[in-house]
Amino acid sequence: MKSYKIKYGFLNQPELRTVVICVILAIPTVYIISNSDVLIRSSIAVFFQNHNAVSFFYDKITPLLNFIFHGMPQFTVAVVILILGRYRFPELFAHGKIALISLCSSGLAVQAIKHIVGRGRPRVTETFIAVGPTLNGDYDSFPSGHTVLAFTIAVLMTHYFPNFRVPAYMYAALSAFHRVKTGSHFPSDVTAGAFVGVVIANIVLYYFRDNGKYEETTNKREELKPRKSRKSRKTESEKEAENGC
Repeated sequence: MKSYKIKYGFLNQPELRTVVICVILAIPTVYIISNSDVLIRSSIAVFFQNHNAVSFFYDKITPLLNFIFHGMPQFTVAVVILILGRYRFPELFAHGKIALISLCSSGLAVQAIKHIVGRGRPRVTETFIAVGPTLNGDYDSFPSGHTVLAFTIAVLMTHYFPNFRVPAYMYAALSAFHRVKTGSHFPSDVTAGAFVGVVIANIVLYYFRDNGKYEETTNKREELKPRKSRKSRKTESEKEAENGC
């Protein structure tokens, strides 16, 4: 059978292919979901009203979920990995650097979009009303910053630990659901956040890995490993001579 290569070479790169697919699907998907924002939110509310045990359990773990999905723990872990790579485990340096840059890039991107669009949160309006550029973080809702970070982490986890793909995206999906459940965001907000997180993470991975930056960063850290002094290094013949004496 003949093998066919994609005409446009950049689409042969898995990260860029994912970015293109997300960009194509993002607008129609968010538009469709936005037309069902009220229905989805009301369905979630009715479900928890009809299941008291589930509602009670969820209320109990809500403080924990708020902490886990806040974003600061993820940034802290990335910084710790970076520091450990800098001073103790050089092989971790590149991973920490990629994680930190991905999280920072995602955070900057979502804040820029959020304040430019200026969509009101569910507690302000039940429809998609964009008032334009604002700097009010308590008002601006679109897209969800927590969801962006969660899906950024899911992409990174899948990249480094493919066997954890399902748990990683379950974590991201739960983060998105939690933001809707608590009334902080519309379903379309978290949908857009998922697309932004996946796109940013894949762009960073492509930049570092496919352009050789990953290897370059790793090699630089390897060069900084402490070397043994000339006095402490002995040739095999010297060791054999000592053992034979």
